[in-house]
Amino acid sequence: MASTDDIVSQRIISIGGLNTNEASLTLSDQAPGCATALVNFEVSKAGGYRRINGYQPLDNMALEVGEGLAEGPVLGVWIIFNSTTKIYETIAARADTGGATYSFWLLNGGVNWTQIVTPVRNMTGPNSIVTIVRFAEFNFGSGNNVIFVDGVNPALWYDGVAWEEILSTNTGTVSTDAGGDQALDAPAIVTVFKNHIFIGLDPSIDGEGRFAHSAPNTPYDWTAANGAGQLFPGFNAIALKPFRDELYIFGKEKIQRAVPDVTSGFLLQAVTDDIGCVSTDSVLEVAANLIFLSPDGIRPVAGTEKINDVELGLLSRDIQPIIDALTPSDIEGLVGVVIRGKTQFRYFYGIGLQDAIDSKGIVGGARINQRQGSKAWEFGELLGIRASTVFSGFVNGSEIVIHGDYDGNVYQQEVGSSFNGENIFSIYSSPFLDFSATDIRKLMRKITVFIDAEGSLTSVLGLTFDWGDQVAIQPNNYTTLVSSGSSLYDALTSIYDAVNTLYGGTSRTLIRVNLQGSAFSVKFNFVNIGTDPSFTITGFVPEFSIKGRN
Repeated sequence: MASTDDIVSQRIISIGGLNTNEASLTLSDQAPGCATALVNFEVSKAGGYRRINGYQPLDNMALEVGEGLAEGPVLGVWIIFNSTTKIYETIAARADTGGATYSFWLLNGGVNWTQIVTPVRNMTGPNSIVTIVRFAEFNFGSGNNVIFVDGVNPALWYDGVAWEEILSTNTGTVSTDAGGDQALDAPAIVTVFKNHIFIGLDPSIDGEGRFAHSAPNTPYDWTAANGAGQLFPGFNAIALKPFRDELYIFGKEKIQRAVPDVTSGFLLQAVTDDIGCVSTDSVLEVAANLIFLSPDGIRPVAGTEKINDVELGLLSRDIQPIIDALTPSDIEGLVGVVIRGKTQFRYFYGIGLQDAIDSKGIVGGARINQRQGSKAWEFGELLGIRASTVFSGFVNGSEIVIHGDYDGNVYQQEVGSSFNGENIFSIYSSPFLDFSATDIRKLMRKITVFIDAEGSLTSVLGLTFDWGDQVAIQPNNYTTLVSSGSSLYDALTSIYDAVNTLYGGTSRTLIRVNLQGSAFSVKFNFVNIGTDPSFTITGFVPEFSIKGRN
């Protein structure tokens, strides 16, 4: 039996996120706390990797949008504050039965969806078909307003009471005659910048690449005489996004920005002629960064110390094989959302051909080191959330994340511990750890796992030996159990006299497992399949003794 002097331990801190781009030897030596598989885990503010929350039907009602009167995926879903009624409205769009038109639907108190009367919304146009409806919300001083676009129909303006189309043939003199000579009649993208509405990506204007803006502070006036205009970047702008004091214009191969100018309204400046954006809905603002999906990965638009200079760097280098594996259909169906309270974004992709349980995505989070004042991006994969459209926003001070599915239902994310009643599959696999000695065999003895459990938890610990060599004898899995998570006295969910509430307790749990087997390298796989409450793996300490050289 080995003495305690012969036993070696190594502390592994769970940090770095998913890394599928580096060799095992490099990860073992330089980033032992990263993951070679990280599914349905996110960056935890408290350190480590946290199993994500679940999702369930919105308002606990498993109601299909326009059930019996609609078909196909949810084309858009939003929660909008109505300045007239002073309430938040949940609105969704979905194709009418037969597929020639689509309608907007209002969720009435979580009870049913009521069809909204709007101008006719066609599903197909001369050069396009509606696959998603986008929106921009704004307030120019007269209350909350929304503009909806779809790439087939004229932009639709909603002021909380009336729904008006913005047409190039209208005069723009009054709200009921919204539009003007600068308006586009089939825009697919929309944003708000410097008190102007911007619309673009009109497929009926072949190859001209123009986008247009309204007169200042007037959503219904699109006449040149009153300050509306059109800009020509020289390429089709597939996304428009304000960032700080500039409007970024993304093409598939180039990026420009529009800056305010006292003489001409807005001036176009080149950002790069070498990199573009491949997915409209990948453009998101998160953690003081504007990010987008380029042909080679996820990139930020970040200002440097030099005035009017822009630096474009690759954020997703650690998951490059995953980015490279995205298919054209994945990119075509990609939608993105920001979860501000977690400094996190999520991409969901696919076109609804897979079952929800097989639907994939990417989660990115910023790990912020308050002591060093640094920020690093970490990534993981999502599995089991199928989204045709997604929205996040604040309702009565609380952040809400919802998504529409290809099944016609609307779900709320970040609630519960199941995917609409189905198990959540999660896995965190370490790199193959050789403990700085690839040719020395280690006799595994014990592992201590540091877990912050939010409730009872049953999981599986698996070990893979010797870089997955098929000749090596692989050990059996170990089942681990946490009976319950302790609640802190000052936690929001704590009950003062509950059995598991500890006045000065800690929510950290140690799992100790005696191990068997020997190997030159070991990968540790932490797997959970079920509806257990979320948990965070902050690190682990394997113990072993030296058995000998090869």
